Amino acid sequence: MNSPDISIIIPVYNAEKYLTQCLDSILFQTFEQWEALLIDDGSVDSSSAICNDFALIDGRFRIIRQENAGASAARNTGLDNARGKWIAFVDSDDWIVPEYVELMLQTASSQQADAVFCNCFVVRDHYSTPQFVYKDIKQLSSDELLKRFLTVSNVRSELWGKIFKSELLTSLRLNNHIRIGEDMLYLIALYYANSLKTSILTEPLYYYRQLDTSLMRTGNLVEDIKQTLLTYEHFVHENPDLAEKYPVENATFIVRLLTYLTKQDVMRQFKDTYAMRLLKENLEKAKINLEPNELRFIRLLLIHPLAAKIGFEINKLKNRFLVEKHDG
Repeated sequence: MNSPDISIIIPVYNAEKYLTQCLDSILFQTFEQWEALLIDDGSVDSSSAICNDFALIDGRFRIIRQENAGASAARNTGLDNARGKWIAFVDSDDWIVPEYVELMLQTASSQQADAVFCNCFVVRDHYSTPQFVYKDIKQLSSDELLKRFLTVSNVRSELWGKIFKSELLTSLRLNNHIRIGEDMLYLIALYYANSLKTSILTEPLYYYRQLDTSLMRTGNLVEDIKQTLLTYEHFVHENPDLAEKYPVENATFIVRLLTYLTKQDVMRQFKDTYAMRLLKENLEKAKINLEPNELRFIRLLLIHPLAAKIGFEINKLKNRFLVEKHDG
C-alpha cells in the first residue's frame, strides 16, 4: 500500500456507545487517501469487536492494541506508527463531516500551511450547536497562537479539529503522566519550538461531544491539576525565554491553572504555601487577562478562603439559574 496522505489517530477505550458513529464518519470521507489508526487502549467492552468489523470492511483502518495506558499514550502510539504526510486526531466519541479531510488538506495546499484549524459543533445530548471560536480569520502566526494557548482564550486547545504536517511531530510526544490539559501543553510546546504557518477554516467541520466528565472521571482531580502545573513549570524552567518573551501570558496560564485547582478544594489549597505564593507572584501580570469573576474569586481567596468558597458557590448557583432560565 502506498503511503497515505493523512493519518487519522483515534484512541479507543471502552467507547462502544459512540465508536460506530465516529468510524462511519471516517469511512465516508470524500477524500480517500487516508489511514485510520485505531489505538485500542485495553478496552474491555465491545470496542475491540467494532474496530475489527471496520478493519474487515476497509483495510485503511489499522488496529494497534496495547494495555490500558491512557489517551496520551494511545496518541503517542499512533504517532509512532503513522505513515501519512499529515496527522489528524479524532476522539472516539466525536465525529467529522464527510468533507473534513478534503477541506482541511485543500486549505493546507492552497495556502502552503503547516497546520490547519477549524471550528466545531458542540454536541450536548441530541443537540449540536456551532461554536465559532475563530471568526473572520484566515491565518494565525505562531506568536499569536502561543499567546492564545497560554491565555486560554479564543482558541480550542484540544488536538482534535486540527491537522499538522507529520514531520513537525516527529520528535514531540504527549506526556503520559498528565490527565488534565495534556493537549494544551503539547500545543504550547509545538508552537514554542516551531514557527508554523497556521491556516483557519471558519466552517465548523468537527462534532465535539461534550459529555458529563464528572460522571466519567476517576482518580484525584486536584492531584491531576497539580501535575499539570508542575509539568508546565518544569517546561518553563527548561525554556526560560518563554516567560521572558511572554510574561503576561505565562502569568495568566499559571494563575488560571491555580484558580481551577483552588476551586476544587478551596480550604485545603489555601493552606498550600507553594500554590498561594505562586498565585501572588503572578497575579499582577495576569489580571489584565482575567475575567471579572476570576479576579473576584482570587481577591476573596486572598482575604479569606471561606469568603472565596461562598462567593464561588453563589456564582455557580447564579450561572445554573441563568442556564435554566435560558433553556426554559
